[in-house]
Amino acid sequence: MVLRLGRTREAVGEYQDVAAAWARQGILRQAIAVCRLILQRRGRCAVFHQHLDGHETHYPELREGAVFGEVSPLRSKLVTASVRTQTPCLLLRLERSRFERFLGTSPEQNRAVTRICAERLARTARPLTERRHARATRALAASDKPPCEATLRP
Repeated sequence: MVLRLGRTREAVGEYQDVAAAWARQGILRQAIAVCRLILQRRGRCAVFHQHLDGHETHYPELREGAVFGEVSPLRSKLVTASVRTQTPCLLLRLERSRFERFLGTSPEQNRAVTRICAERLARTARPLTERRHARATRALAASDKPPCEATLRP
């Protein structure tokens, strides 16, 4: 997703913090609360979900113009995936209050960010659900007892 900020000094001036990040530097860590949106101006970032067993599920790479970190401030949830730079990056960070004000002034951007947020939540939930289902199926197959009615309900 790319937010249309234009090239004006005022648009970039809304960002409280401009940060340069080295390659392989962690930007967001899963399961913590973050109250800001991050706009990636340069570089490439990897997005992944780390499971309890250490296994990682990777998502599409973020490139110049990408926006991330919107799920936590929009939904008041913990970060759902980790983000790590793959190359040196230039990042602009917009704090929650300014992010909300920006969305309030642009219904089109509000709809776009909300849609992307919902898609990312669904994409993150899918592998977690699949892994839980696979574990339950293996446990059921290994059990010598017949499944109870509760496990057969949809």
